[in-house]
Amino acid sequence: MIVHGTVQALRAVDEALLDGNAGAVWKAKVQLGGVLAVANADDLTALAGLNIGGIQAWWRGRLGWDVALREKVFSTSADAVSYDLKFNSDLAGGDSQVLAIASLVVLEALPEVIDILAARKGTDGLLRLEAELALALLELSSSPQHAGEFAKCRSALISHFYSSSVTHPQVRGATPRAPILEALVRNPNYLDLLRNFSTAEIRAATKTMTAFIESGGKDARLRGAVVAALLLFGPAFLERQQIDWMLKDPDWRAQLLGALGPQQKVYWNAQQAEIAESFATLLFEAVGDYQASSDLGEWIILAETVLKSVKVASLYGQPTNMKALQVARGKLVDAFVRETIKVPLLSSELKSRVAVILAHTDLSTETLTALSYIRAFKRPDLEVEIFVCPHSAGSYAPGSLQDELTALADRFEVLNEGVERAAIRILRRSPAVALFLNSVTWGISDYILLAASRVARIQATTYVSATTTGFPNMDVWISGKHSERSSRPSANYSEKLMLKPGSAVCFPANEIEIKDPECIVQVESKPAFISGANFYKLNRTILTTWMKLLALEPTAVLKLYPFNPNWDPLYPRVAFRQWLSEIAHEQGVDPARIELIGPWDTRSEMLAALPQARVYLDSFPHSGGLSTLDPLLMGLPVVTQRGSYQRSTQGADILDAMDRSNWVAQNEEAYIQIARRLLVGGDVLKADIDRLRGSPILNEDAFEAELGGVVEGLMELARAEPQLTLPSKKSGRSEVAIQSEEDSDYSFDGLWRFGTGFSFEEAPVPDIGITKPYRWTDGRSASITVSSSVIANRTVRLRLRTFVLGQSIGVTFNGELIGWSIPLVGDLSQVQSITFRGDFRYGQNLLELVPAETHLDSGGRSLAFILEGVRIDAADPGPSIDGYARWTVLSGFHDWENPPHDGWLAHPFRWTMPPESTFEVVNHVQDATRMTIVYRSAVPGQVLTALLEDVGSFDGVPHSGDLAQEGRLVIEHAFSAGRYVIQLKSSEYLSGDRPIGVMIERIVFE
Repeated sequence: MIVHGTVQALRAVDEALLDGNAGAVWKAKVQLGGVLAVANADDLTALAGLNIGGIQAWWRGRLGWDVALREKVFSTSADAVSYDLKFNSDLAGGDSQVLAIASLVVLEALPEVIDILAARKGTDGLLRLEAELALALLELSSSPQHAGEFAKCRSALISHFYSSSVTHPQVRGATPRAPILEALVRNPNYLDLLRNFSTAEIRAATKTMTAFIESGGKDARLRGAVVAALLLFGPAFLERQQIDWMLKDPDWRAQLLGALGPQQKVYWNAQQAEIAESFATLLFEAVGDYQASSDLGEWIILAETVLKSVKVASLYGQPTNMKALQVARGKLVDAFVRETIKVPLLSSELKSRVAVILAHTDLSTETLTALSYIRAFKRPDLEVEIFVCPHSAGSYAPGSLQDELTALADRFEVLNEGVERAAIRILRRSPAVALFLNSVTWGISDYILLAASRVARIQATTYVSATTTGFPNMDVWISGKHSERSSRPSANYSEKLMLKPGSAVCFPANEIEIKDPECIVQVESKPAFISGANFYKLNRTILTTWMKLLALEPTAVLKLYPFNPNWDPLYPRVAFRQWLSEIAHEQGVDPARIELIGPWDTRSEMLAALPQARVYLDSFPHSGGLSTLDPLLMGLPVVTQRGSYQRSTQGADILDAMDRSNWVAQNEEAYIQIARRLLVGGDVLKADIDRLRGSPILNEDAFEAELGGVVEGLMELARAEPQLTLPSKKSGRSEVAIQSEEDSDYSFDGLWRFGTGFSFEEAPVPDIGITKPYRWTDGRSASITVSSSVIANRTVRLRLRTFVLGQSIGVTFNGELIGWSIPLVGDLSQVQSITFRGDFRYGQNLLELVPAETHLDSGGRSLAFILEGVRIDAADPGPSIDGYARWTVLSGFHDWENPPHDGWLAHPFRWTMPPESTFEVVNHVQDATRMTIVYRSAVPGQVLTALLEDVGSFDGVPHSGDLAQEGRLVIEHAFSAGRYVIQLKSSEYLSGDRPIGVMIERIVFE
């Protein structure tokens, strides 16, 4: 039945499209939506089993290749097009392959449709249509079954846009991205589009959006979206005072969270980097300041979102020390750690032990140089233990260097269970020094949060972090005297700077394959320069220098492979190509002389591509490490420019170590001269491979001797008075779990503390199937104290084992029994889960577990059950209108995400139905004094009445009856965080032909 109804509905849509009737299109889609809305799992399975090839051919026959029909369809109102795409996008991400294919067919036809409209409908129609389609394309790409096809469509559409400025000259003077921006600020999920905007387009858009905000627009949600867009992508074109007041705007925070999805990242291209650095600093500071006045749960979400999303690594190419930014970021990370991660205090025991902490064991610049540092710390009087804490729990996979690292270590352990467990494991080893040898300055992850926690007396990092960390718990930054060229190097770091003689960089010679000169064959057909500097290192200065070089060498080409997937899986390639072309034209260079190559699947493929050129061009001011060493291994000379900070000298360090300082420039003019001289140097330059073999940069024995003073200095600091950092309670809201000498206070994972009735064993006893540390109870009731920082429905999941068939566990919350588990399987080799729903209050909650069977024998022990883990999940309490309150309909409401013909309704809304409507709202704001219900009505004199359980009854003022005007029912009351049941009554029920009382847009506690 569902399959038949779907096909019928599809035909109705098809007929409406043939008629070009937007209203009929909408009604047909409602019919189809109604069919699918009642579909169950079996129905959807049957639907997915349709003859997809036949359906696809049918859609293509109707929409895809019929030019006349396509003109007619896309010549209707832009609203009809928007509905069409939105309708398909809503359903394409689900189980219906039919609708996904239908959307793909529409998108495949876009370039030809755009050409038709440009030729016959004029610029406005072209641009608006393209805006709608480009946005829909992003949303539709979420369809998992057709992700690859959608990606191709998106790429084709973006490419077509840039070529259309040539095909259709009338577009050139038309601010082509303005329609996209207009739609974009209404839906922050599309912010990723801005990565493909030019500087001029962002500047123009910023002026428009700033003017909108300053005009005091009444639409708070739209204003918040505009602010979020400005803060994320337009800071380079804002005044400092504008940024300050935007960060204080009450609406931007929720919109910012909406804009930054789990995969969204905030990047600033090199055009904006200088001002973006200042903005990122302000953003980190603003989020930190917001902690004092916000709900803790909301602040934690906001802080984590910002730290995950702002890609600090995209600013490494700045010619600054970045200290102010990293200190602001470090303070925010520290505050986040204190509120979310609970670890024990340092032990008073001091051992001559160094904990080397890595994020992975893959082959990379960081892990290669880590080998050299580890060998330097290997001394008879020191134990070196290596811990691997991946960036996310459970994500570790053995890398190519794991065996060698294991052989080097006195102890090698993978900490794959999250940051809290990792911190506890390291603290139990009581290391004097913790050495973090992967970067901790680029974002937020388990590894970075571990580095921001206190796990040793002294914590240190090295050049791998590129800049100072700003972490209060990071004590030492290790570098080399040759690598620090500023007048006061220590001023660039928040840590104590320890300098060894020579360079901070050393690669293990036994891990580096150095080719014999006779095996290297030049394959270039014309003089060529090459560079593998990453996209985020390529600022306007270095690209302009390279274009000047090409202008002076008219027969040479430049090959670039800047899209290293280890930095980022997705780059704005089209925009980068456009930017390259602009800079090339400025210097009189044909952009066709610049070739973008790679990326490759393996490092060996990349190395094989290097002989296509004669000279490698290093980037500045952020120079390369392994990427600079690679061309030297293949016999290519390298030109670089020395800077003041470590990250801007590592390329020069390598060349100095080869006694090739004559390849190191001090300014742009010298850089160009050296590159031109090397271009005609000939094959004799391959003899420099012998210099590389004997250079200090590959001499671990010399590196170990030079690092000896730093090792002694670190141990001396560790022997001094311990620098214990107690968890902060300045917010007055976050309960801190601290380990005391009694085992019962041990925090299993930082969220809860075990009380009475439990015993703990770290090493698994010989019970079948037990491989992890566990808690077991001998039959008494056992209690756990759980700290809740937000008010929400919660789901408690217990992972446990039991020996006896039929064991059941009773769960008590705060003294009230909420239920018993189903009978469990009596098999210790099986981990079993039981789930309960509980109403957690803010702060401490007591969870008590009561076994039904108490005196049971398991391996000679009286054991009721074994507890392996506890997990607390937030259950979804319902749709969130604005991020401040979440509400669940109990009765009398209907919701509509896309208003069908009330075009002035810009947001999803819920309307009340007679006789009354009831919902439950969850307030996350501590000590709120006001609740505001924002609504609309089409009835003059409409009065909204709200009855709050245990609070009272409140009447609003008569509404004007104009749906374009917001109505507000303001309830003054001392609202604590928690749940409230609200009943709404409308004095009249009529809006058009629908029995609607009032349309609820949002609810705000403040």
